[in-house]
Amino acid sequence: MKLESVSRIETLKSIEKEFGYGGEEAVTRLAALSEHIRAAVLLESQRDGGEQITPVATATITRTVRQRLSPLWTEFAGDDQTSDPVLEGLGHLAMLGELMKVDSSHWIPAPSRTISVDHDTRVLIAASPLAALPLRLRKAIQVAGRARLIDIKSAPSESTLPLQRLTDWMRCPHDQVGVWSQAFIEHYAKKMSAVEGVEGAELFLHGTWQQLNALKQQPVGTQLYRRKVFIYGSPTSEYGLCRLRETVDSRAEVAAALVIDKQDARRIQGAMQSPSGSSQPMKLQRNVSTATLVLPRPLPAPENAFLSLGWKLADQKPSDWPKRYAFSARLVPLLKSAVELIGYQLIEQPSGE
Repeated sequence: MKLESVSRIETLKSIEKEFGYGGEEAVTRLAALSEHIRAAVLLESQRDGGEQITPVATATITRTVRQRLSPLWTEFAGDDQTSDPVLEGLGHLAMLGELMKVDSSHWIPAPSRTISVDHDTRVLIAASPLAALPLRLRKAIQVAGRARLIDIKSAPSESTLPLQRLTDWMRCPHDQVGVWSQAFIEHYAKKMSAVEGVEGAELFLHGTWQQLNALKQQPVGTQLYRRKVFIYGSPTSEYGLCRLRETVDSRAEVAAALVIDKQDARRIQGAMQSPSGSSQPMKLQRNVSTATLVLPRPLPAPENAFLSLGWKLADQKPSDWPKRYAFSARLVPLLKSAVELIGYQLIEQPSGE
């Protein structure tokens, strides 16, 4: 038997061929990372060969994945836990619902199911790596980053997995965010208490945060506010509902307020209409094989799980807003439905605008 060396480029091309998606090494790396995490969890959780699932330690997963990927990508050889791509990958697969964390340091596979994208495509949500799937199903799957897209026409009918509603997969507390938001505000507005001396408050008006003391006209009714506060010396943002009153010098100040959860505040933001009375826009730029979603602000969790089907573009700092996420262009119908569920309207525009 003759042994021949294989170059790194040849190895990458072989991986891309298996995944059915290529051309950008960062996306191939992300897909390979996700596949190896799935493989490590699945194999270690079934090591005894029985039906009982054994929780897998985080350290076991990170060690196994690093050993397998570091020969191709040297960044996996490091031990810097503050920026460990394996730990980050575990978190994203858990957000997608493929893995479940049973305690602070152990994981198990979640039940397998699919999410509909359109009539011809579904997203596979499963801890099983590509190599563990039946051959005919594997050949019907394209792997784009963490997302695994099934071509329904090519997939064998006997391998069809349960279909989960998008609303349930996103774990939305509502079917219509506008109805939920109105009921939430009406309920909690009754619980507001009188306050004095609230400083540095911003109101969310017309799709942006605006300084209360800079407003020329006082808004009427219950408002969404935020302000910077310090907890044990560390700065953080406080979100809440408030009512205003006019001061003797004709300025607006907070008269009554109630602190609410940050995720509820983000849900209310999505439900608020634009100045024209329509849903707030969220831009999408579509290319040949990818689509870039432009996020104007943070989205509520856990509903933002669909973002883990894509990947952040590399030229962004953590503090940068708007943020841009890239996805397989095949996911656009799902993206449209997902952003509408949280209150936004997807607006397609030419790339580069």
